[in-house]
Amino acid sequence: MRRKPRPAIPPRKPSPWFEVARRAARAVPGVAEHAGASGPVFRIGRRRLAWLAEDGVSLVMPIGEDERAMLTAAEPRTFAAANAVRGRPVVRVHLAYVDPGTLARLLAQAARTKTPSPSRPHLEQDRRTDDTMTEQRDVTTRDGIAWACIEALADMPEAAKDKLAGKDRRAVVCTPSGGAHAVRLTLAQDWRGMAEADLAAAIEEGLARDAR
Repeated sequence: MRRKPRPAIPPRKPSPWFEVARRAARAVPGVAEHAGASGPVFRIGRRRLAWLAEDGVSLVMPIGEDERAMLTAAEPRTFAAANAVRGRPVVRVHLAYVDPGTLARLLAQAARTKTPSPSRPHLEQDRRTDDTMTEQRDVTTRDGIAWACIEALADMPEAAKDKLAGKDRRAVVCTPSGGAHAVRLTLAQDWRGMAEADLAAAIEEGLARDAR
């Protein structure tokens, strides 16, 4: 007996709030919107960057586990953990509540992880834009490893930053070259002015803490 074919599932219809995602995506060089089988998808080249959630009002996108934890802790109404995709952490972004600048930064950050530098002439422009938004600090630890440190919630309200890290403290994520294990730190509000040796020591202490 022949099995009946499954009825086609119509694409999800985005809510009016999806325009927030479109504006944020237009701010990221190389990102384009495509019509997917289940709704709109943002891609860079052929790689999927973010897509419409089943509720029609949220955007789903891969993200680093440390930053997802920070975002969901600071703004639980806006950010929520979603099911992993191919083993990668995923965050659900409620478009009715998200700050457009924060969403643009997250999309730019995701685009950088999916874009090989030799083939994308706009990558350096994108990198400069993203670094300006996050004010990255570069530091080298005593073992010769280069680290890039950013304030994970740099573009969010002060109340959200204080809620996550404590008053006059800031949550900072440092990632080593090669993208291995990132270290999450809680530093003073003026951490960008720290001496390089002090920032390197904080990273080493964070590594030792995580190894315990």
